[in-house]
Amino acid sequence: MIRPELLWGACGGARQFPTHLWLYLYEPASWLMRSHEACPVLTPYEEVRDSRLILCLLSAQTRPRGLNLLAIDVREKRI
Repeated sequence: MIRPELLWGACGGARQFPTHLWLYLYEPASWLMRSHEACPVLTPYEEVRDSRLILCLLSAQTRPRGLNLLAIDVREKRI
């Protein structure tokens, strides 16, 4: 469970918290998008594919939690 008060203190309080949290969410998402363009997730090599799928899963879990801390409502996309 994320404890917002710990994040708040670690980021230097009200002025810096949103910026730090946004960068924490944005930079890995940008990197992940660029890596998908260069290295597709679905590859015939099972070990490589599994590790890339785990990165996708962790990213999919982290972003909504962080956005909720910024009071941005995130709805799950149903496929």
